[in-house]
Amino acid sequence: NSLKGKTRISKIEPFTYQNVGYLCNFAVSQYVKWGIIVADKSARAYAMVEAAKRDIVKWIGLAIILCVIFSVFFARYFSDAMRYLTAIAKKIGGGEFDVQVKVRSKDELGQLGNSLQEMAGSLKDAVKVKEELFAIQAEVKIASRIQQSILPVGSPDLKGLNFGARYIPMEGVAGDFYDYHVIDDKSVGVLVADVSGHGIPAAMISTMVKVTFSQQATIGSDASKVLNEMNRLLTGKMEDQFLTAMYLYIDLAKKLLITADAGHCPLYIWRRKDKEMIRVKPQGMIIGFMPEINCPVEETKLKDGDRLVMYTDGITEAANPEGELFNDERLKSLIGKHQDKEPEEFIDIVVAELKKWVGDDKKTFEDDLTMVVMDIGNY
Repeated sequence: NSLKGKTRISKIEPFTYQNVGYLCNFAVSQYVKWGIIVADKSARAYAMVEAAKRDIVKWIGLAIILCVIFSVFFARYFSDAMRYLTAIAKKIGGGEFDVQVKVRSKDELGQLGNSLQEMAGSLKDAVKVKEELFAIQAEVKIASRIQQSILPVGSPDLKGLNFGARYIPMEGVAGDFYDYHVIDDKSVGVLVADVSGHGIPAAMISTMVKVTFSQQATIGSDASKVLNEMNRLLTGKMEDQFLTAMYLYIDLAKKLLITADAGHCPLYIWRRKDKEMIRVKPQGMIIGFMPEINCPVEETKLKDGDRLVMYTDGITEAANPEGELFNDERLKSLIGKHQDKEPEEFIDIVVAELKKWVGDDKKTFEDDLTMVVMDIGNY
């Protein structure tokens, strides 16, 4: 077929010659009609194939052996590394935050080691902060007990005066303060003060207020002088803080009230018999900025049944979730609505209303709260 021009290259063809197997191939030149036959014994030809197959099998086997060796090596490496990192993690979990993670590789194990090192540092910082917080909380508890101890115990034991008071700190300790001096068996001086700021600094100043107020017992009937003397003693000792205060001198025999103010919230007098609300606010200057201040006084004739309500701005400035303040109008409404309640019961009502106003889910108020309620005479 090739000589006839039908094909130029034949397939590899097997044949037998003298009982020996051969493989041959035949090709014809395209320029001359010469043909070339290449033949060889099948055994020799297949021997080369078998040799190639053996080489392939050998190399595949070698590759498998190498893979197994590397797998065992890396498995052991990863296993050892994981055991090491697990041990490090247990140490960190046990509180050994200064441990050093020694993994030099830059693969996933190295990244895991770096993460453990960073975690140890973060936990060390967190534990330190927590310990400091516990220490601060312990100090605040001590300060709170100290501050509670400087507040008056019980009520003035005076005929014709029904007294109730409440002090609620925002942070365990507070800058709010109230106290009283029984001047004689028919008169009393009552102070409510509010130090600027919150927490321990304000509480420390409120302790100073207690001391300075205690020194004014002998001049308790001179309301203006009480606040002026307190200002003189406190100015220059409170750094950049200040306080507002209101002092009442109540003469039960004469049914006379003298009110001195130092920038504090107004006093409300609810006149039960007349269903009338009286607002008392002499407009004095705050304490702590200048050595000499003007603390004007205002005199009010009292009647049996009058209710006097002193408070700090944490009550009227308590805000609901929408930012609306509780304000004086709501407080005055409660005073008139619950006139028949005892002073302590009335304060309970005010606190309950404030909690509903700011949201029952809140555990503390956003400011310190203090309220003093006094009923005068027989009613």
